Amino acid sequence: MDLKNEKEVALVNDYINAGKTLDDLLTNKHFNNDLKDLQEATKAKNAIPSGSKRSATSDKTATDYWMGKDFKDVPQEHRAEVLKKTLERERKQSMYATK
Repeated sequence: MDLKNEKEVALVNDYINAGKTLDDLLTNKHFNNDLKDLQEATKAKNAIPSGSKRSATSDKTATDYWMGKDFKDVPQEHRAEVLKKTLERERKQSMYATK
């Protein structure tokens, strides 16, 4: 297992706090998918030049970006905020819904 940054270490700690062992993580497909997604997101973020005319126009880590995506595709570090905003939006919609 090759951990390259704090977010990857935090992911390992999340799984360990959930009761997994390091040996379990090596074969856990959910952990491996989450780690792969995190590594790919980091590569993509590092590949986009910052402060230039060719930089991305929107922040791909923003909660609003992930709101329209399938929840299983949302990176672990954004899930709590996306869930919170989704619940807020649903609460507001039901408040104005006609019966």
